[in-house]
Formats: sequence, C-alpha cells, structure tokens
Amino acid sequence: MGKDKKNRSARDKQLARQKAAREARREPLYPLHDLHPPFGTYELWTVVSEEAMQREGYPPHAKDEESRQMWDIVIKLARAYKMNVPTAAVMLESQIQSGTLLFAIAGDPEHFRPTPLTEVAPEASAEDLVQSASDALHELHRGGWLLVDDNGLLHRSVPPSRPGGRWTLNDITG
Repeated sequence: MGKDKKNRSARDKQLARQKAAREARREPLYPLHDLHPPFGTYELWTVVSEEAMQREGYPPHAKDEESRQMWDIVIKLARAYKMNVPTAAVMLESQIQSGTLLFAIAGDPEHFRPTPLTEVAPEASAEDLVQSASDALHELHRGGWLLVDDNGLLHRSVPPSRPGGRWTLNDITG
C-alpha cells in the first residue's frame, strides 16, 4: 500500500508539472475576446490581414464615405487590437475623434453624460490631444476596463477574473 501511495503522489506531481508547463505556454487572456463582454458590440470583429494593412486605397466593400471612414478607423486600430478589431473599438474611436465621449449613467440606461475629451485625456495640454486620449482610452478598452454598449455608451468596467465570470459595470456587478 505504501508503494502504491508513493506512485500516486509521483504521478500527481508529474501531472501538476505538465499542467503548469501548459499554463506557462498559454497566451494571456485577452479580456475583450476571451471574457465575452455583455454587449452585442463585442460579437462582430473585423479581422485585418497584413495585406490589408499595406493596401493602397480602400477595399471593394468601402464604397461610400461612411464605410471609408470606418475602414480608416479599423486600419488605425488593427495592430493595437491584435489585427482583430471589435465593433466597440470603432465606436469608441468615433467618439474620440468627435471630441465628446458619452458615458453611461449607472442604473439609467436611457441617459448619459456627454464628456469633453479634455476631461479624460491623460494630458489635456498634449500637442496631439486626440491621439493622446485615443491611446489611453483604447488601452483601457483592450484591458476590459472600459466597455461600449449597444447604444454606443461607455461604461467603466471591471472584467471577470475567468471566462464565464461576471462583469462589473459602473461599479455595479451585472
């Protein structure tokens, strides 16, 4: 009995080492993709190829001005979003470029607080205020700390620690 227990312990240790090695090789979680934010704006993603990044002009489907503006945003954000851009990121960038962010009011889905970009930019006096704000806000967004809902409203958020967990929006667990 002692030998069998010893072998089981050795097997358990070997399995634990193998599991730790797999975990070490696994890519870190990408909150916007792996943790499934609670909005439809994270269901449609635009995959961008290196060929598309090098292309001169617009793809055939970008026929009107609005489509071309959206494509410009997707190309601008592609590398930051690992060449896979969610609709929410395009919506966020559109607000940034407009100079006003629409923050949701907790518990009141019908209302929002328009916020000038200068109030949230890391450096309000930055030479390129829009780019500075864009970099900072997209970093928060990629990390899951800022989400965009189906109406284009921004929510402060805390991502779950594991897939299937609950997101906290505007300090309210949902």
